[in-house]
Amino acid sequence: MGSEIDIGGPDDPLIKGRAITVKVYGTSRISRIDIVRNNADICSYRGDNEVVQFRWVDAQDLTRISIPRPASRHPLTYYYVRVLQEEGEMAWSSPVWLTLTYLPGDQPRPKPDFSAS
Repeated sequence: MGSEIDIGGPDDPLIKGRAITVKVYGTSRISRIDIVRNNADICSYRGDNEVVQFRWVDAQDLTRISIPRPASRHPLTYYYVRVLQEEGEMAWSSPVWLTLTYLPGDQPRPKPDFSAS
């Protein structure tokens, strides 16, 4: 499951920053919520209730942090959320995959002209 997003050009605002909004409904008090990017914890948020919500912005340039894929020339970045409750139970979100379909140095693709001639 999860979501896939193609980042298609140098002017795409997601290249420079991604706002991540997290809202968790626990079955008991939430101890900690981690945002994981490319298998590394990049943000930890202390919980204090059974329902926790926060927003975090990843301002790192996607062209610098995306990881290569063996079967494609288009690198990707992925995020998911991991939740730890006070009694030790854990939960994870489905990942969100961002694929750079435009790479620095690529020539912009011409837009198709569908007008009748």
